[in-house]
Amino acid sequence: MPLGDSPSLSEPAWSRPLDRGLFALFWIALPALAIHSLFAYDIWWQIRAGEWILANGIPITDPFSFGFPGREWIEPRWLWCVLVRVVYSSLGVNFLILGKVFLLVVAFSLLGAAGRGQARWAVLLGMTLALVAGHERFMVRPELLSFAALTVTLLCLQRYKSGGSAWWIYPLPVVQLIWCNAHTLWVLGPTTLWIFVAGELLEGWLAPRLPAGLRRGDPLAALRLRQLAGVALASSVAALFNPYLFKGVLFPFRLLAEISRGHMFSETIAEFRGPFSDYFLAWDYRTLGYLTVIAVSLGGFVLNRRGLSFSRVLLWLAFLFLSIEAQRNVALFGFVAAFVTFLNLGEATRRPEATISRRYLPWVARVAVASFLVVMIPLVASDRFYRSQGSLRRFGFGVSEHRFPVRAMAFVRERGLPTPVLHALGDGGYVLFEGGPESVYVDGRLEVYGSENLERAFRVTWTGEGLEEESDRTGALTVVVRNEIGYRPLLRHLELTDEWAPVYYDHLHLVYLRVAPETAALVERYAFDWRSPVRQEVELPERRASRDWLAGLWSRVPDNHEDERLGSLLAGVGNYRLALEHFEEAHRTDPREIRSRLFLGLFYEALGRDAEAGDLLGSVPEHLLEEIDVHLLAGRIDLWASNPRRAVEHLGKAVGLGAPEPDTSLRLARAAIQADEPTTALEVLEPLARSHAGRVEIRNLLAVTEIALGRPERAVEHFEASLGLDPDQPAVYRKLGQLYGEIGRDPD
Repeated sequence: MPLGDSPSLSEPAWSRPLDRGLFALFWIALPALAIHSLFAYDIWWQIRAGEWILANGIPITDPFSFGFPGREWIEPRWLWCVLVRVVYSSLGVNFLILGKVFLLVVAFSLLGAAGRGQARWAVLLGMTLALVAGHERFMVRPELLSFAALTVTLLCLQRYKSGGSAWWIYPLPVVQLIWCNAHTLWVLGPTTLWIFVAGELLEGWLAPRLPAGLRRGDPLAALRLRQLAGVALASSVAALFNPYLFKGVLFPFRLLAEISRGHMFSETIAEFRGPFSDYFLAWDYRTLGYLTVIAVSLGGFVLNRRGLSFSRVLLWLAFLFLSIEAQRNVALFGFVAAFVTFLNLGEATRRPEATISRRYLPWVARVAVASFLVVMIPLVASDRFYRSQGSLRRFGFGVSEHRFPVRAMAFVRERGLPTPVLHALGDGGYVLFEGGPESVYVDGRLEVYGSENLERAFRVTWTGEGLEEESDRTGALTVVVRNEIGYRPLLRHLELTDEWAPVYYDHLHLVYLRVAPETAALVERYAFDWRSPVRQEVELPERRASRDWLAGLWSRVPDNHEDERLGSLLAGVGNYRLALEHFEEAHRTDPREIRSRLFLGLFYEALGRDAEAGDLLGSVPEHLLEEIDVHLLAGRIDLWASNPRRAVEHLGKAVGLGAPEPDTSLRLARAAIQADEPTTALEVLEPLARSHAGRVEIRNLLAVTEIALGRPERAVEHFEASLGLDPDQPAVYRKLGQLYGEIGRDPD
């Protein structure tokens, strides 16, 4: 019987070509959502790891990190690493993307095949649910193999459950053998089989104990259940056939335990947080899509309550739990939700009593699917969907221009800067790819480093705390800094010390050199002042500059990301004039883009151009206007534009929202002094003086505030306390001498 045929459903003859047309749209939408420039951080270290495996064999200890060398490395993805290395070295980046599309087509084809015998519209609805839930994870990552392995497992189980021979399930241990050497999530194979066995046991136990009118489903006969249990056991044993034996089997469970108990992974890596965490919980497309998949699949169980299958319920609950635990598992839940949805809806609407469902539900499903596909395809192909969500993905081929430190590392290599380099975790994959053994500080192989080392690395590369000590320990004299809001503390640390000098920047990354005898010539040649920064041009490596095969075939949304990020960077280092120019250019490039409207509106507001500011900020969502970083930036811009009263307003809101202290309150106090609001400054500074008694600038600002309030005696007390903390302050001595004269006191 062809896919989706259901002879018991009496539908108009023209529904068949309609469904075929919708399936054609689906098979256009799937590659459309899968074809985007290379985006996954980990692909680079996986390519390099595949090269290492082909040359040296399966790794046991890590050869790549200079920051934390020689640690144990269990690599369950070794087969995937070899695969991507072979494709990359022989065919290039674009064929990695085509390979991704191929694996996704295989996974969704297997999913659709599991719906054979069900109504075509139900299968289409289920597959669309999987697309909605999963497209965020359509990256060149080993979980692509898990998608295919999971769907082939579901297909085999469904065919066997529907009366097929045992040969449908006998190949599953072989699938498991490949799976456990390709991805950490191989545990889902045996888990799915044992859940199915448990569901059938429960169904068989309950069936004779329920009244005839309440009996559910059709449990497997004892012999067939024993066959299924034997396959589940064989699949579990097959997991031992990995290079690490028992260590390899236990590895996923160790990783899950670490993440579940609040490991650094879950605290710092977004994909390890649940979809209902503070990071994800917003009424955006991700939350709405996820809730829609849950609701529709749950509705299928409700409609099919007379034929409820316990194995499906348990499977759905297990994968729902996984998706709630970590956002990265939502795609896997999507495949299971699709599977149970088209089975439940297909069975429910075949029943004679389901007249209303049979009449209306197919058309509701078709309209919903058609609306989604017809809208999504052009939005994705034009990049409008990605831009509207703030994503850095772009439709097409090649390497993402807004993701990796390609240019920064090319500058390090071409100009002969000292290596290895200190860098953020997300950049580690590419740094490892460029440098090979002993080249990377930390990277996406989080399980290699251990919690304590990760905490140290995050602290150094986010805040700059301990940066000099880590430079001394590792010998790294070059720092590659990400141009993102989260890394502004590191940038401020670098700017506030004379030990580091900026030598390169682009819209993604900055490069700083430590000032030392061995770097003196390079610092003299390339260092610049942020008041007049110098852009260095670099040549991109040929393979990383892979051509987008689809470029120029149709119009896309103008991309203003480079100017927007440069504007944000320059505002962060205090060059507001150049920042304003970049924000204006970003707005000219794409007037509808929200972040450029936001930043440009803040500048115009500070400059007194209220009408233009109102036009720009009026279309910015309210929640963005109330972000801490927005108020901090607005306050700094206000001070640059000589608008201290407005700076007091913005910085006061930032303090109330929980901005980093004591720096924000200090800036607020300075703004209040400039705005001739000494009372406000005093209200801010007095609590700081108690909580940060060792900060010299707090005492000095308190003294200036007391002078403005006409209380020189108190100003003297604060200046004297300041000198007690730091005697090397000539300006304070001069001011104190003047105050002594005013109050008629002789200096000691």
